[in-house]
Amino acid sequence: MNVRLSKQTALVGWLLLGSVGVYAQPKALHSWDFDSLGKNREVLDTGFSKNKFRLNAKAVPGQGAGASGGCVIEQGVKPHVAHFPLPYDEFTVDMKFRLYKPLDGKHGRGLWYYAAEPRKRGKYYISISKDGRLSVNAFIRSEGADSVPNEFKAMSETLNLSVGRYYSLRCSVDAKGCFSAWLDGALVIKKNGAPSLKSMMSANPPKWHPLMRIGLNDEGAGGKGSAFLCGAVDDIAIYDKALGAPQSDVSAAA
Repeated sequence: MNVRLSKQTALVGWLLLGSVGVYAQPKALHSWDFDSLGKNREVLDTGFSKNKFRLNAKAVPGQGAGASGGCVIEQGVKPHVAHFPLPYDEFTVDMKFRLYKPLDGKHGRGLWYYAAEPRKRGKYYISISKDGRLSVNAFIRSEGADSVPNEFKAMSETLNLSVGRYYSLRCSVDAKGCFSAWLDGALVIKKNGAPSLKSMMSANPPKWHPLMRIGLNDEGAGGKGSAFLCGAVDDIAIYDKALGAPQSDVSAAA
């Protein structure tokens, strides 16, 4: 009798928690925390996907990210994953980043870049603009390389980004095409009309593609050349679902 009552009590408690929206965040499809290194110091994929992708970052735990590990992204360092398909109608990208150098008003900083095909089918890139705003740019060509692309652009208000501390960034696109971005838990961008990653996929991608890069945008945050982060990244995760607002990360280094 006591066992039955305890089970009933547990069930009621579970239902009550569910009614107020308490739930566990799903496990990331792909994730890299820079604490486990593979051959040639590549970063292991610790997500739940059966297809594991090593991040070619050659990170060193403890360097560039204080005690939590991380990877320094400076000029010439291009952490990337090649042949990395993300055929999803919705997705979320989580990452932490910190700047090592202040913005100079001339150059932006690359955060996340995904290309189905270079200069052809479509791509996403998320950046910090030269004037300190979070920026997302995406385009897709539905009729071949010579067609006029459908473009999507959105920017936040100017952010007061400090040098040397970590910021937590979440960017997501839901099944209806709504792009949302949160910085340290605060919503900074919300705009409809964003393409899905699935819509960019090609049946016959060229060499190395689809390609994901961290801390670098091939097109550059300012639209010219390449834009390196000049900082460090950590705790990168990719989900095949559009997640909502994260809890504020109070553990960011001051």
